[in-house]
Amino acid sequence: MMDLKPYGYTEIEAIPHGLLPGRVTELRRERFTVMTERGEVTAVLKGTFYHSAETRVGFPCAGDFVLLHCNERGDSLIVTVLPRRSKFSRANYSGHAAGYAKTMLEQAVARRSEGSGNPRVDSRGRHTTTHRQLFMLPSGAMVIDTPGMRELGLFDADEGIRAGFTDMEEWFAQCRFTDCRHQAEPGCAVLAALADSSLPRERW
Repeated sequence: MMDLKPYGYTEIEAIPHGLLPGRVTELRRERFTVMTERGEVTAVLKGTFYHSAETRVGFPCAGDFVLLHCNERGDSLIVTVLPRRSKFSRANYSGHAAGYAKTMLEQAVARRSEGSGNPRVDSRGRHTTTHRQLFMLPSGAMVIDTPGMRELGLFDADEGIRAGFTDMEEWFAQCRFTDCRHQAEPGCAVLAALADSSLPRERW
C-alpha cells in the first residue's frame, strides 16, 4: 500500500464504499494518471462529467484529488473531484481585476523536468509543454508543468492585505486628504508617524 500523505492527501471523513482516493499527476487529452494507495493507475471520467454543465466546470486537473473506482485490468473510473483548497485559474484577458498582484513565472524549474523527457524544445529553442503533469521532487516539493501559464494573479488579495495591515489602515484614516499618497503631502499622518518613530520604517 502506498502512503498518499507525501502527495498532500488529508483524509476526508468517509469515503463511499468501493471508491479510492487519489491525486491526478498527469492529464493527456481524456486520460488521467492518478496516484493512489495501490500505486499509479490510468483513469477516465465517469460519463456524467460530459453530460452535466455543472460537472464540466469541475473537470479534474493535474494536482486535483479525486475519488475513483479502481480497475486493475484496465482504465479506472473517476467518479468525483474532491473540494479544492487552492487553485490556479486562467485570467480573463478582457481585463484584469484591479488589485491583483501580478508576477511573471520562470517557466522551467528544470529544463526537462528532472529528465522525464515529456516537455519538448522546438526549433527556436522555446520550452513547449504538450500536456499537464505533476512531479514529485526529491525534496518532497511538487511542481506542475502546464502549457500556457505565463502569469499569476492573487484572488481576493485586497481582503488579505487589509487583514495583514490593519495598523496601516488606521494611519491612512488620519491623513488630511483621502487621496494622500504618503510621499510629501501636508497633513500626512503616515509621514508624521515615521518622523516620530511611532511607525517603524521596517513596517512601512
